[in-house]
Amino acid sequence: MALIVHVVGARPQFVKAASVSRALRASSALTELLVHTGQHFEPSMSTAFFRELGLPEPHYLIPDSSSDSDRSLESMRNGLLEFLGIHKPQAVVVHGDTTSTLAGAQAASTLGIPLAHIEAGLRSGNFDMPEERIRIETDRLSHWLFCPHQEAKDQLKAEGIDGAQGKMVEVVGDVMFDSLQMVLDGQSPGQFLSEPPYALVTLHRNTTLDSRAQLDKMLRALGQWSTEFEAPLKLMLHPRLRLRATEDAEVRSRLRSSPWRLLPPQSYASTIQLVRHSNWVLTDSGGLQKEAVLLGKPVLVLRGETEWGEWVREGRAVLVGNELKSMREAVSHFVRNPPSALDIPTGASKRIAEIFERDLASL
Repeated sequence: MALIVHVVGARPQFVKAASVSRALRASSALTELLVHTGQHFEPSMSTAFFRELGLPEPHYLIPDSSSDSDRSLESMRNGLLEFLGIHKPQAVVVHGDTTSTLAGAQAASTLGIPLAHIEAGLRSGNFDMPEERIRIETDRLSHWLFCPHQEAKDQLKAEGIDGAQGKMVEVVGDVMFDSLQMVLDGQSPGQFLSEPPYALVTLHRNTTLDSRAQLDKMLRALGQWSTEFEAPLKLMLHPRLRLRATEDAEVRSRLRSSPWRLLPPQSYASTIQLVRHSNWVLTDSGGLQKEAVLLGKPVLVLRGETEWGEWVREGRAVLVGNELKSMREAVSHFVRNPPSALDIPTGASKRIAEIFERDLASL
């Protein structure tokens, strides 16, 4: 049987990995070892997700990952080099665009182990974002490039990455659709039915949180938008934003005032419930953008760009940054063009497992 090491470390990867891991474990030709880099280590953002999504206990948890991005990359990479050197898998699988993704890609490349990148070919066009640089480097190091849609495959071809170099570039669909469907199938409306309308907000990117001026402008614009459109704000408090509020009295004071309702980090199922029953979703998260669009919610992207550009072009999401004027215009857009829920095409995870079975059958 072919051995595959599946690398995860951050909340979005746990969600994507759930359906992929299930498909790999269902194959009689494949064996999976799950490695957790420790990038998200809080129980609410790690252990609870594994339990809720049916992920197996990690075979290895890399110790001592630091919150400093450079040190944590080195720690993750070294831990993976040791683990991969011992187990000698036939393939390494990474997801998305986090530090864990890059650590897995670099470790696999160092040891000459074929790498698979799930969500290959996504680009925001903003090279100042570390996520964009990680996407590009990981794609260049990968043997299997699993694209969520044709546009991503076309992007890779434009960059000179295609089958001509012996790489396997495949449009498989989006594995997050599979995981979302797993959760939706088991949900009922629950406690949200009696709640008044609200807008769901998340903020976690360094480009916003690391600048006092940018964060203050964002919070003021969101507060004014909420007042103007009578939309109370439910803010899922990411650990990074919580730390900023702990360190900065003005940020802390602003978040304690109306119209904010602060929520701790949520499980995946609870997050989906919050999205389902919201009137608006305002976020700088790529994963939450996707979930909200799939559920037919108006999405205001609190960034100047997005790796999910097709939904902006389709009018399902609007880029607003931290500008109140753009937030107002987005409301007008969605009043004229209310979004509808998308049909969720499932099966991407199974297709990935089938490709591994095909390509690793002789190993």
